[in-house]
Amino acid sequence: ATGDKFERPAVHAFLDSLMDLELEIPGSCEVLIGRLLHRLGSSKESSLQGLQETAASVFAKKSEPPSEQASNKKLTNTPPLSAPTVSPLARFLLTRWQNQVSQDLNSG
Repeated sequence: ATGDKFERPAVHAFLDSLMDLELEIPGSCEVLIGRLLHRLGSSKESSLQGLQETAASVFAKKSEPPSEQASNKKLTNTPPLSAPTVSPLARFLLTRWQNQVSQDLNSG
């Protein structure tokens, strides 16, 4: 299964390296994710279409007050970030990015 691929030692080493990079150079993961998102958005490769659609649905989602979210629950049973096709790393990075954008919008 797909989840097993993300439990390999190489994946853990990669994640550890990302955490080390962020500790050594704060903000570096944000730059990396920004560049990855830009490349994903501008790519014409058909193999990336599913990932592009997932990213578009995540980033197009508008923030709603909790009361409105509860009333709209019947519209979607599974939020995009909990989909089984979204890796734990992607879920972590997208959530972190969304929180940072939210903070930037609230402070600006």
